[in-house]
Amino acid sequence: MKFQNIMEKLIKCIPVFVIFIFGFAMQGELFHLTLGRTIFASYPASYCNIKESEFISFQNSIEQNAKATNVSYFFMSLENESRLAKKLIIYTDEDAVKQVLKKEKHIQEGFYQSLLSGVTEVVFLPLKDFSYDTLMLEPYLGMIGTEEARNSFYESLQSEYDISYPQIVESEETDMVVIVWSMVSMFLILINAGTILRNKKEILIRAVYGEDIVNITIHSMIEDLVLYESLYWFAKYFVSGIISGDYKPELVFLVFQVGCLIAVSLNLLYLKADVRAV
Repeated sequence: MKFQNIMEKLIKCIPVFVIFIFGFAMQGELFHLTLGRTIFASYPASYCNIKESEFISFQNSIEQNAKATNVSYFFMSLENESRLAKKLIIYTDEDAVKQVLKKEKHIQEGFYQSLLSGVTEVVFLPLKDFSYDTLMLEPYLGMIGTEEARNSFYESLQSEYDISYPQIVESEETDMVVIVWSMVSMFLILINAGTILRNKKEILIRAVYGEDIVNITIHSMIEDLVLYESLYWFAKYFVSGIISGDYKPELVFLVFQVGCLIAVSLNLLYLKADVRAV
């Protein structure tokens, strides 16, 4: 019986582990596909229509007014070095930008490996390395700070230069993350439901021979919960060794927890079993 139980757990573990890997792989690919866009989807930016003759003074004004208004600023450019190699350059003199992006968007300087999108290098460069040609390609000035500070920063620049009011200029892929991990959760629920239906007769027999069906149910719920949580973190660790990047990990964890709790709660169906039917 113990050998049978071990085989039952292994049979359940393999497909669950595989779908978790699929979920984390898709999450990693979303990170790469949205890298750069996700920044402008979270922090307001102003469109800059600057003449070349104004460029140097515009840079100086940015630095001066950023300090005066307590706003952290940045420009970005994405360069395709080859079909499978990209470079995301973030131009800023503000350490706060690096800290915020690392904490809130899990983006920091380094290389990010993907299965399908190749390698993306993230680089931080000072504003003095930002050229007018780059501004023409990526004419958005990003801002991090309170709304009041951003408005003051904008007004101080807008009085001298042609820039738009700061606003969100990109959209996030939140719906795609929810769809992918809802599918993962649905498969998890179906796998656990199938396991419970297969084990129903065995549980009834154990109840007939004197075991408390409530204890059996609680024990089964704890086993499933520990199993699924362990597989989740193991799969996450496994995929992180292949794919760099973590897109909306808090949301992914929340969707998984909901699915996991639903799957585990299906064990309560054992309590509805009719022992007299055995």
